[in-house]
Amino acid sequence: MEKSLVIINIDSCSVPWSTRESDQRCVLLHVLRKHLGLNPFRSTNQRRVAMVLTDTGIKALKPRHTRYLVTDGRGLCLEVLPSGKLSWLYRYRFNGTTEKVAFGRYPDMSLKSARQQRDKLATLLMSGESPAAQKPLAKWALSRNSKMTVK
Repeated sequence: MEKSLVIINIDSCSVPWSTRESDQRCVLLHVLRKHLGLNPFRSTNQRRVAMVLTDTGIKALKPRHTRYLVTDGRGLCLEVLPSGKLSWLYRYRFNGTTEKVAFGRYPDMSLKSARQQRDKLATLLMSGESPAAQKPLAKWALSRNSKMTVK
């Protein structure tokens, strides 16, 4: 689908079913929002701010028929499963691909410790390593060490 630049002069536009200027502007705003995907009232440098999770807000989450995510900010998410279980996820982009790492459940891991774990994973990401690739390696090393001590 080819996108092109459309310039609309509000003052020179006419709407067939109305001659009032306010109606014409409403129709143009509808066209801009619905059909062109533009919002003239939102600046391009404005960012959406994620809601910060609280313990009270987490306890109020209800399971739905499908799983859904609630974000805390800076990649930390809480996944709510249909069974009612709550899992912590860290979502990030590495080399142009979206990846995620699950690292605990809510009652076992508090909100504060989940944020600390997110910060550890973010520093690992800043050093150029993927946390999703490091997790299986850490598990393998742990199982390898435990097998060596059993013998």
